[in-house]
Amino acid sequence: MEFNLKGEIIRASAQFCKISDYCEEELLNRDLLNIIDPRDTASSLEALSGLVTGNVLTNFENRIITKQGKVEWISWLAIPNLEQEKIIGIFQVITNQKDIENELSNQEKKYKNIFDNLPIGIAVTDEVGNILEYNQATKEIFEIENGTQLKRSLNYRKWPIVSPNGTSILPRNFTLLQALKKKESLRGLEFGLMKKSGILWLEVMATPLHIDGYGMAIAFRDISERKSAEARISYLAYYDEITGLPRKKFFIEKLSIMLEEALRHHKKVGILSIDIDNFKYMNDSYGHNFGDSFLQVVSEKLTNAIRNYDIISREGGDEFLIALPDLENEADAAIVCESIKDSFVNAIMVENHSIFTSMSIGISIFPNDGKEPESLIKNADNALHLAKKRGKNTFSFYTPFLQSTVMHRLEMENLIRVALRENQFELYYQPKILIHNMKVAGFEALIRWKHPIKGYIPPVSFIALAEETGLIVPIGEWVMHTAIEKIAEYQKLGIDLDVSINLSTKQFKHEFLVGNLTKFMEEAKIPSHLLELEITESSLIDNSDHAIDIMEQIRSLGIRISIDDFGTGYSSLGYLKKFPVQTLKIDRSFILDLESDVDSQVIVKAVINLGHNLGLKVVAEGAETADQCNILRLLEVDMIQGYYYSRPLPASKLLDFIDNFKSS
Repeated sequence: MEFNLKGEIIRASAQFCKISDYCEEELLNRDLLNIIDPRDTASSLEALSGLVTGNVLTNFENRIITKQGKVEWISWLAIPNLEQEKIIGIFQVITNQKDIENELSNQEKKYKNIFDNLPIGIAVTDEVGNILEYNQATKEIFEIENGTQLKRSLNYRKWPIVSPNGTSILPRNFTLLQALKKKESLRGLEFGLMKKSGILWLEVMATPLHIDGYGMAIAFRDISERKSAEARISYLAYYDEITGLPRKKFFIEKLSIMLEEALRHHKKVGILSIDIDNFKYMNDSYGHNFGDSFLQVVSEKLTNAIRNYDIISREGGDEFLIALPDLENEADAAIVCESIKDSFVNAIMVENHSIFTSMSIGISIFPNDGKEPESLIKNADNALHLAKKRGKNTFSFYTPFLQSTVMHRLEMENLIRVALRENQFELYYQPKILIHNMKVAGFEALIRWKHPIKGYIPPVSFIALAEETGLIVPIGEWVMHTAIEKIAEYQKLGIDLDVSINLSTKQFKHEFLVGNLTKFMEEAKIPSHLLELEITESSLIDNSDHAIDIMEQIRSLGIRISIDDFGTGYSSLGYLKKFPVQTLKIDRSFILDLESDVDSQVIVKAVINLGHNLGLKVVAEGAETADQCNILRLLEVDMIQGYYYSRPLPASKLLDFIDNFKSS
């Protein structure tokens, strides 16, 4: 290419014509600036002007616009020939190189942008650990001021570095530097920077860079929120959220250490298992939020009642555990229990309510009652059950006799399960006699257990245990189903067999009670009025509104309801008016001394009058003599049930009894 000093083209090579898409005629006398990209006009003009003013040669780059509008990059070597007033231009097309450069530049910008704006810190070191590059997040993590030249190594300590559990200061030559020396990768390394504002927790990942002059790339991620959440979870694993007391897990860990110390120094350790008396009733009455506040007050009083070096924990619900180290003898544990009892002599204030409460406490002693925390706690729990049976607000020690009692309970519980599975239970039926016409009014179904080896096991030996373990629910369902089937069997014989069955507290409150009743009656297709459910007063006291709702559902099926053992429970007469019942059964304890005790006669007469005034039938159970029956007749009871007329009968003898009683 040749130009005159004005920049006009005076000769164009075939190659340039090919590149620009112009023929030589179109290019001749054309100002080179006319085909140069306007973005490069100024720099190109400056380069050419320099040649005219004396430069021997110059090298510059610009873009030309081809005839087709395409942009091509050209690298020029321009040599002036001032004698001939022309400039010789040697050119090379560098479009591809420029595209590559631009791509590299864009990539560099992109990765630089990513590097600077990643939410995790990135740093690059040389081979000995000096930090060469870092991004914005790293500046924020390590509080590097703008403009600071970071001429420091990984060994530099602005703040102490702490171990993952926060308990020790890491040495300078810690894992990160070791990985650099060994050219190893790191994953999941955690440490904390102990700043004045608190510990900043970091998770670190690092990988070696196999590039001359470089050591490793390191990523720092702020995990302070996660560590805080983990600490919270760990706290909740070891401490109760409501009371702030340690949980059982913490208690057992500390107790294990305490037992080792006691063994070395020949000391005893006492374990107290504590239960708040009647907490459930209070919690149901005032609500769970109040119950939580109550537990907080109780926890504080328990803590104040024991020694500073004793350990207390909340096991759950209203149950607490206390460990008493350094005991000389069992009496020392009793002294602490008395201190706890004294703490609750007066009412405690909870949310402007004055509440009286008491504690039942079970005690086990190391090493006599167990060598391990679990066995000591279990035995203290067993002693607690004994304390509650003794009337609450007391404490009981674990004894070998109690151990044998516990083993007997476990054996009996297993036998009950087998009895259910192998159909060892039977129903006996005790008649109820209408006094005004001396006819059989119906029968109460009573469970009997015929064990294949032990023979008949009386209900008193297993009913209470079944209630405690929850086995009373499947037992009660079996009784219900069997009694309803017996009614259906007699229906086929043309006999209306009126049967009452007892409902335990647990069964009465069970969610499937009404559903099971409905199912069994529909399957048997019996008249609903032939079935009566006997419910004790104690079943109704906890939540009378809920009890009324359940009874109304039962009544909607046409089933009658009787209150059993009336006079021994705690329900008020006001609630009695609301209960949808048809019958009251006077407890046998009032019938026992009826012949000799005037007070018993007065009570029985009052109950009969109360029942009649409320439109209820009244049954007296437990009548065993003719005199008792005569007195009850004079007191105008409606029905009598007792040994005087008949003991409970097996199902096979019901027809004979009905026929014989009619004829007699």
